[in-house]
Amino acid sequence: LGVELVISEENDFGKCREAIKTGDYDIIANFIPVTSDWKKDVAFTDPLNMSKQVLVQRIETDSTKSTFKLKHKRIELANDSVYIPLNSPFKMRLEHLSDEIAEPIHIIELKNTSTEQMVRMVSQGKIKYTICDEDVAEQLVLKYPNLDVSLLISFEQQQAWAVHKDAHKLLEQLNGFLHDFIGSSEYWKIYRKYY
Repeated sequence: LGVELVISEENDFGKCREAIKTGDYDIIANFIPVTSDWKKDVAFTDPLNMSKQVLVQRIETDSTKSTFKLKHKRIELANDSVYIPLNSPFKMRLEHLSDEIAEPIHIIELKNTSTEQMVRMVSQGKIKYTICDEDVAEQLVLKYPNLDVSLLISFEQQQAWAVHKDAHKLLEQLNGFLHDFIGSSEYWKIYRKYY
């Protein structure tokens, strides 16, 4: 596009969403679950990926048995706490799940914390549970083998990048780029590195 690329790292999706609305950011280049709530404020690129969200939990051992109870069903999250990054798109899914099971799920949001940091905290026993995309979770389990990511929290969801609602030309350019890039040898090189 002939413009300078400036990258800002931000774990708070709420700040990213606001920065898109105000024009401070042009693109949120992250796998964002496409939801009706987000569509009120942003325009999404064509889907990049499909993924499900999973509960990340620590596998019981003799020393952790009394503290960590492995969940096998979503309803077992009733009256329990799940930690997520501040303003994470996962919050809405947990709120809906809480409604579906008709019991509260206590959502605890941590500032300045990435998904990988949250997963590491579960592995270390600092927090009990977090949520992660299934494909990311499968990679992180290789790094943290004491974790279980088998409990699905959501149905399969489209994931995409986000731009300002009125950035029609930028959206068109991004979709053109993504259409050409996804499936290319460069794409698969990056995909294999991270997934």
